[in-house]
Amino acid sequence: MVAFDIMQMIHLPPLYPPKTGHNSTPKLILRSLMAEMLGTCFLVYLGCGAVLNSARTGNADATAVALSFGFASYVMVYAVGSMSGGHLNPAITTAFLFSGSLSVIEWGLYVIAQMLGGIAGAGFLDVTNSGAYGAGNPAGIAAACNYIHDDDMHERQAFFLEYLLTMLLTFVVYAVVDPSNHTQENATSGPHAVGMAVAGCHLVATSVTGTSINPARSFGPAVIAGGDFVPGKDFDCWEHHWVFWIAPLCGAITSSLLYTYYFDEGDKVNTAAISPLDVENMAPMQVAMIDQAIDSVVSELMTGAVGEQTKQQKPADATDVAVDEILGGV
Repeated sequence: MVAFDIMQMIHLPPLYPPKTGHNSTPKLILRSLMAEMLGTCFLVYLGCGAVLNSARTGNADATAVALSFGFASYVMVYAVGSMSGGHLNPAITTAFLFSGSLSVIEWGLYVIAQMLGGIAGAGFLDVTNSGAYGAGNPAGIAAACNYIHDDDMHERQAFFLEYLLTMLLTFVVYAVVDPSNHTQENATSGPHAVGMAVAGCHLVATSVTGTSINPARSFGPAVIAGGDFVPGKDFDCWEHHWVFWIAPLCGAITSSLLYTYYFDEGDKVNTAAISPLDVENMAPMQVAMIDQAIDSVVSELMTGAVGEQTKQQKPADATDVAVDEILGGV
């Protein structure tokens, strides 16, 4: 009973225009968490799969990796956006926590689902790739880990790079959920914008850090790789792992606060807190827009009805006048 009450309190945040008119239920909440887990799983599987293909062939193709992560982000955000919001990234979820769109409970559940999805994606990739992976195998899952590629590069440089790129990605996400950008022409462009941002970030940093901008993407391969050494290095996947947690989280929080308190006008961005399961949590601005639309439709219907009634009444009124004149003459 306690678990049911807690789940009833949760309102999961969509990234795109929500489905409204339904109350939160445990089944729908679990569906949202499952959507986050599956979305993150396939994001890691597709993106890191391109990294392993590049390692296997010996052709470090940063463009292919960037496009793979970008396309994966695009299709998975589109696929699960209406169910869970399509965060697929603990950094994005943390950003919504700091902008007041999520409770701590919601944040924790989302992050757990994303971590499990990252581990599952890396695990499936490990199983479906050929060969038994040993330490240093260039086609092993360790090749998909995030680490500092250049021995002369300091961790603070990698930190700042990941910080800036995650800040960029989060800024794009907040622009996507901004209702002022919701028009009929760009109704489906949100996932496309997110995918392009992810691809752009990978083009910049794939050859430097492997591009994390997503702690779940870094965590999954590191867990599956275990103590395997990164190919060509004398350390394992956990060597620089803190960078790929702290930097993305800090970058996301910075963008969240910047957009919410500087670029946001009124309650626009907070519409990200609307649950696809509960209309009661809709932001005042969106409620007003819906009320205005309803009033407009009702007004048009009433105008049409009154017009038809007037047309029908005119002959009757003329007849009544004629009868009155006849009776008056009599």
